[in-house]
Amino acid sequence: MEVLMTSLPARLKFARKQAGLGALDVEHQAPVSPEALLAWEHGTAEPTLAELHALARLYGRSAAWLLEDGPIRSADHQMVLSCEPTQRLHVKASVTVRHG
Repeated sequence: MEVLMTSLPARLKFARKQAGLGALDVEHQAPVSPEALLAWEHGTAEPTLAELHALARLYGRSAAWLLEDGPIRSADHQMVLSCEPTQRLHVKASVTVRHG
């Protein structure tokens, strides 16, 4: 199955939803206002590099993944997130690279 997420706004929204976070959740965990986040997700503004890295960490993704141009294949990107309330977020990822 292939999910097309070829732009930064689409990838930001996809990653936030995959992390199970709402715009207000992001505000409490990263130095980002809900208004700025929604503007980035709608493509009317762009985050700074520092803001992008903060979101990437929060979403359990890399900044490079957020900036990547191309489709996300659900079979290729399996992310398992687990955390305890008093522990840091642990991310396990499995990525298959296909050439051709």
